[in-house]
Order: sequence, then structure tokens, then C-alpha cells
Amino acid sequence: MTPEEFEAFEKSACEIKGIEPWQAYILALLVDGELNPDGFPSVKKWVAQCYNEPWDCERRMEAANEIIGGHGVEGLGFVDDCAYGKASYVNLGDTYDTTLLYDHGEDEFVVCSWGSWYESKEAEAAEEETDDDLISTGSD
Repeated sequence: MTPEEFEAFEKSACEIKGIEPWQAYILALLVDGELNPDGFPSVKKWVAQCYNEPWDCERRMEAANEIIGGHGVEGLGFVDDCAYGKASYVNLGDTYDTTLLYDHGEDEFVVCSWGSWYESKEAEAAEEETDDDLISTGSD
């Protein structure tokens, strides 16, 4: 991240429910790759229980859950190869609570609610479907 992107991410992270400015800074370091997630107790415990080592983005999300004080990391779109994309998010208890989300398709961390992320992906898929219908029918 550039210094400007880091500052913007840190500022947006302050919108996460219950987060303090120092936590937003730590979260920005984690997302930027400047802070190793393997030093967090929850990540150490989880990795020790795994046969295969979790991906870096998964370990970062688990560390983010510890920083934010969430209710665990959950996934979206992993059943039946969801057309709207795949994401992991820190569960804060409500669909529209601002949280940290990792968009697997875009390979990026985003501060938003998982509900709004899902709705935007659903709208994108509907728009693409409409575009495909126009192309197949030859309509303008």
C-alpha cells in the first residue's frame, strides 16, 4: 500500500463497530503485510490444529478477528460455487455491521458490511446477465 492508501484504509477501519483508533492502525499494518499474523495467539492455536497450513489471507482474517473482537471468520459463496463471488468476513453479529471482508476474487481486503458486499456482487451479476441477453438477442 502507498502511504495514502494506508491512511485511507486506517480511516475506514475506524468505522468498524467498536474499534479504537489504535486497533484500526494495527489492522492496517496487518492488511498491508507489515504485521505477521502468526504472532497472534488465536492464529498460533488454529495453525497448530491444522494438517495443511492455512493461506496467508485466512491467517490475516483470523488475526483481524482477534484485533476487532469478532465472533469468528465466516465465508460467503463457498457452497455451489456461488455466482456472486467468494469472500471471508469477521462476523460482528449483524449482516450490515461494518467489518473487515476479504474478497477472494479480487484478492483484496475491504472495510464494509458483508450484506452490502453481497448485494453489490448480486447487482453486478444481474447487470452482466442483462448485458449477455442483449448480446445474444442482438438488441441495443
